Amino acid sequence: MTRKRILGLCLAATAALTLAAAACSTAAPAPAPTAAPVAKATEASKPAATTAPAAQSSAPAVGKPVDWPKKPIQLIIPWDAGGSTDVGFRMIAPLMEKTLGTQIEIVNKAGAGSQVGITELAKAKPDGYTIGNVSAPAIQTIYLDSDRKATFAWDSFAPIGLHVFDPGAVYVGADNKYKRLKDVAEDAKANPEKIKASTTGVLGDDHLNILSFQRATEAKMAIVHFTGSAPVQTALLGGHIDIAFNNVGDFMPQVEAGKMRAIAITVK
Repeated sequence: MTRKRILGLCLAATAALTLAAAACSTAAPAPAPTAAPVAKATEASKPAATTAPAAQSSAPAVGKPVDWPKKPIQLIIPWDAGGSTDVGFRMIAPLMEKTLGTQIEIVNKAGAGSQVGITELAKAKPDGYTIGNVSAPAIQTIYLDSDRKATFAWDSFAPIGLHVFDPGAVYVGADNKYKRLKDVAEDAKANPEKIKASTTGVLGDDHLNILSFQRATEAKMAIVHFTGSAPVQTALLGGHIDIAFNNVGDFMPQVEAGKMRAIAITVK
């Protein structure tokens, strides 16, 4: 399988991918073909019959069929239960079970901006019975940051599907005074580090959006990191934070219910 290197980070949206642990191996080079010895012709020898070389097929060799799956498959979600990623995978799990003919066991392993769950996935035996979710660019920023001492890299996994592409969004409570992102910038410049803004993990897409916003506006907020969108929702509705940098799919039900307002959508 050809593995593509990640060439850049997407600051405006998060892509949730399903990955499986990958076994890294290097195939030994095939030996060079050798020509058969040619018999020396003599006057007494009869002309030998010649045979046209066999046509070489360009079709790949077909491996032996694999009897899989024989047992339930564990799906690791590196975020808290109840968040948009968790809910999304719980929605498609029954369809996966119907297609594969086995149970999908969802396991939440949140922490360190998804590093805990991703590390667990990387350590799993690459036998097809442990798959997991990662969100870009969080996975790349983890292993590219030497201070985080990640024990995995991109080639530690085999991508098997793209679950969702979800643009970033900025939310406030329904009774919050901020009506526009411009209002947030002006207040944050006048009162540095007074506005509490949330992320779902260090150097994930939400955190990068906050950093980009602060750099563009010269504003300064108090950044609060959470382990997923579920605790962010609780904190925002409870008034413990002022503004949440998340994704469109996170809190739209709360917006439709009149409990939150989305004041900005990020674009690429």
